[in-house]
Amino acid sequence: MNKTVPIIYTIGHSNHTWERFAELLTPYEIDLLVDVRSYPRSRFAPWSNRDRIECNLKRIGVGYLWKGDSLGGMPRGPNKPMDSETTSVGEWYEQRAREPDFEAGIIEVSRLARGKRLAVMCSEGDASRCHRSLLLAPKFIREGSELIHINPKGFGASAQLLME
Repeated sequence: MNKTVPIIYTIGHSNHTWERFAELLTPYEIDLLVDVRSYPRSRFAPWSNRDRIECNLKRIGVGYLWKGDSLGGMPRGPNKPMDSETTSVGEWYEQRAREPDFEAGIIEVSRLARGKRLAVMCSEGDASRCHRSLLLAPKFIREGSELIHINPKGFGASAQLLME
């Protein structure tokens, strides 16, 4: 694929069925789904659990890559969870955005987007309430990518326009 500006789509699995989620991806001809959930499982959408979604995606010709360890909104490890008593979400995201594993994840996904049509997936259907917008979008844009958020109705909205 020869693109001058890589496009990264974002999507939330929300409480969709697998069939509906696949319908949302289809018009965008996604080759690779990058899962950025820190904990890749869901009680509300069990089809999205890591082992199951990887198999489901393979059946429709879409690859799967889990990057929740580096790009998740709630990373694991000591001193990683946000202390809501002392830190605002904005402050915590600013701190997270400076961590080396996060930077490496942004660079890796940005490079992948130069050769694939990829979507970054989290659980939240509304990107404006998710770390896809609040944490990831500004970094991907700085890396030279265009971001398009796929909303629960299937419409794409430019992250750059939503940030203005």
